[in-house]
Amino acid sequence: MHTAPVSIASVPTGLESIAADEAIERLTDCRIIEKRRGRIIVASSSGPEQLRSMRTVFRWFAYVGRITDIPADATGPEILCRMAESMDWDAAVDRWRDWRRHSGKLPDDPPHFRVTASRFGEHAYSSVDLMRELGAMLVSRYGWPVRLKQPDLDVDVHLHDGEALLGIVLTQRSLHHDRNWTAGPTGLKAPIAAALARLLAPQPGERIVDPLCGSGALPIETAVLEPRAIVLAGDQEAALIDMARHNAAQVGASIQTSVWDARQLPLEDASVD
Repeated sequence: MHTAPVSIASVPTGLESIAADEAIERLTDCRIIEKRRGRIIVASSSGPEQLRSMRTVFRWFAYVGRITDIPADATGPEILCRMAESMDWDAAVDRWRDWRRHSGKLPDDPPHFRVTASRFGEHAYSSVDLMRELGAMLVSRYGWPVRLKQPDLDVDVHLHDGEALLGIVLTQRSLHHDRNWTAGPTGLKAPIAAALARLLAPQPGERIVDPLCGSGALPIETAVLEPRAIVLAGDQEAALIDMARHNAAQVGASIQTSVWDARQLPLEDASVD
């Protein structure tokens, strides 16, 4: 019996359930294994193109495994690495190679790698301690050379209190860069906007307004989600409206843009939903 590959997605914190709903809608034979802070774990037979189509996802990782009961004292990194050594890294590495072949970017052999870590909770050790210990284990196991800048392969450790998720990065940069958008200095990141648009749940024919749209992430994602909605977007900065128009054109989204003062909107009372 074929077992669907397991993947980890980094998603907007606090909006994990929204991202999980999109995964169920978009991905083939999708099963949500877990939702946790800033991550969802899914089993799906979807290939790279389907996974990359997720609008609420920042990055995808090939699932290596989960480690629990990691002590918060100074022995934590050593114990984590001891348990990580017994995991099936080969399957995740094979998926990573498949993704690289799919993108036409073949890595060095052996690949240069690095370990990155994020921690949430109180620990008597640092993220650097985790990276150093796990990196040494992987060098010993595979003989991979280390390269901290622009590596071929990124190993990710996501530690929350005493539990860690380990994965190998499949998407080398955040998926929102694929949209080729231009963002303002305080622009809302596209996966967050996509999740908020899903919370909004736009309906056909509704008039929806974003009075301070910036470079347009939220109104654009709203229009992508429900093309039959009438989406109005405005800002007092003409340069930001130019960005919003450019960004909408990149994804074929239909929004109506204006330069206006949000304190005096040129809209009739009760004219939007």
